[in-house]
Amino acid sequence: MTKAYEFQSFASIKPVVSECVLPPEEISIREHAERNLYLPAGKNPLPGLVDFSKTPYLHEPLDALMPDNGVEKVVLMKGWQTGGTLSGLAWMLWVMDAAPAYMLIVQPNDELRKTFSQHRINPIIAHCSSLRERVEHEARRERLEKDSILTKSFPGGCLFLGTATSTSALRSHSFQRTFAYW
Repeated sequence: MTKAYEFQSFASIKPVVSECVLPPEEISIREHAERNLYLPAGKNPLPGLVDFSKTPYLHEPLDALMPDNGVEKVVLMKGWQTGGTLSGLAWMLWVMDAAPAYMLIVQPNDELRKTFSQHRINPIIAHCSSLRERVEHEARRERLEKDSILTKSFPGGCLFLGTATSTSALRSHSFQRTFAYW
C-alpha cells in the first residue's frame, strides 16, 4: 500500500524538495568552522564558535586544504599551542559535514588517539547539530549501539583514528584525506 501525503501548498513542501534536488552549498573550511565548530569551555582559552579573525595566520593553511586548488600536501610547521589542532579539527568537521570522504587522523600512540577522540572529536560532533544527527543515524543504520572511539561513520564517508605505531593497520584502508600529528 502506498502512503499518500497531503500538502496544502507548494510552500509547505519546498524545503523538502529543495533538500533533495539542490546541490550542497559550497562552503570553505573556514566559513564552515565559523558556523559550526563549537569549542567547549575548559580546555579551550576561547570557548564558543571559532573566530578565525583572531588567528589570521591560519587562513592560508585552511584555504590550502580545500580540494581542487592544486595543492596535494599541506605541511604546517608551527609553534606550540598556535592553532594546529584547531586547523585539523576544522578540516575534519568540514570533511564530515560538507564534503564527505574517508579520512584518517593519525596520533602518535593508542592512549593519545583515545584521548583525542573522547575529548576533542566527540564534543565537536555533539555541538554540531547536523553532523551529530548524521553520525547517530549512520550508527543506527549500521546496527551499532554507538559510534566507536576509533571510527565515526557518516553518510558518504568515515573517520578513522589510527596510530603511528601500527603501519599495517594504516595500510589496510584507502583514505582520501589524512591528518597526522608528529
